[in-house]
Amino acid sequence: MQIVGIGLVCLVFTYALFDGFRRLFPDGEPTRPDVSVAIGLMEIVAVSMILWLTIRTWSRWIAPLASFVALKSLIGVIAGTSLSPPFRPVPRLVPAETLVYLACAALLSMRFLYHRPTALEKVALVIFIVATCAEMELEPSLFCLLAGLGPLAWVRLMRKLSPHLHDITAVQL
Repeated sequence: MQIVGIGLVCLVFTYALFDGFRRLFPDGEPTRPDVSVAIGLMEIVAVSMILWLTIRTWSRWIAPLASFVALKSLIGVIAGTSLSPPFRPVPRLVPAETLVYLACAALLSMRFLYHRPTALEKVALVIFIVATCAEMELEPSLFCLLAGLGPLAWVRLMRKLSPHLHDITAVQL
């Protein structure tokens, strides 16, 4: 029963992120500053702060969830249709892009199944979630995809290349 509650809370926060981006870019285009834009920015900042504070709870779910959606995208690439109602033909490039993006995210976040994220990894994970929601809400954007995977890849690369980086990133905030 607890997992249902956690799932519902996640849906509320995801909706808030989507709504925040919808307010900033109503038709995929930037809008002029007004109250709606301020509310959108507050939604994105508030959800980002909540994500930061609760990262120990959700960070271990990134790899399995990304793997599941990547597998679903693989089926979409093969079938050439969307896998959720209404089933409609989609260009194979769309699920292929999702497959590559989420497969990379799953590989980069496997570490969090068994280890708590360090301070830099927390920043990278929050940026990944926010950028992924932005990419889903806005028109598909290479910038959002790179903004999502870039910090995760950078932190993992720095961790592998520099033996002393662990001392710097091991600070638990």
